[in-house]
Amino acid sequence: MAKLHWMAMIGAAALALAGCSGNDNEYNTHGDGADPHGHSEDAHDEGRAEEDHGHAHAHSAKYGGVLVEIGDHFANFEVLLLEADFTATIYTLDAHAENNSRVPDKSLTLEIALEGGPVLVELPGVANALTGETVGDTSEFTASLTEEQFRAVADGKATVKTVTVRGATFTDVALGPVATVR
Repeated sequence: MAKLHWMAMIGAAALALAGCSGNDNEYNTHGDGADPHGHSEDAHDEGRAEEDHGHAHAHSAKYGGVLVEIGDHFANFEVLLLEADFTATIYTLDAHAENNSRVPDKSLTLEIALEGGPVLVELPGVANALTGETVGDTSEFTASLTEEQFRAVADGKATVKTVTVRGATFTDVALGPVATVR
């Protein structure tokens, strides 16, 4: 009986220590909804994680552009503006901006507010033989803009008219101010 009691205590201690890994990663990568800080994925999605633990919920841009949230932590655009040739590239990424997220759109339409009135500019999808992406199943959209259009996008005067990500359609996604790369 005493042997069984000691085994139970050792087992309980092992379970308690297993829950305290000391790993301070912000997200659980096992997909089971658990989190090293003890709150659910919903807490991150609802903005409670930051309040509960004082850590920032920020994501880094993969390509050196600016992230724009699509929906409520549903997906992201990464907007990259190259000033040398007035090129705009928009990547569609997952909610944590870690992985590209292919979309069925063949192009994205930007509505850019200019002094003479709004203009629509198509950013065609980009095929990529390396990743197997094709137009209509891609995460990259790019186009050359005029200097006036480029400056307006950089100043936050542009919206993506519609995008379908993971089966959900979003309209009029404001890009906000976007830093340019020289």
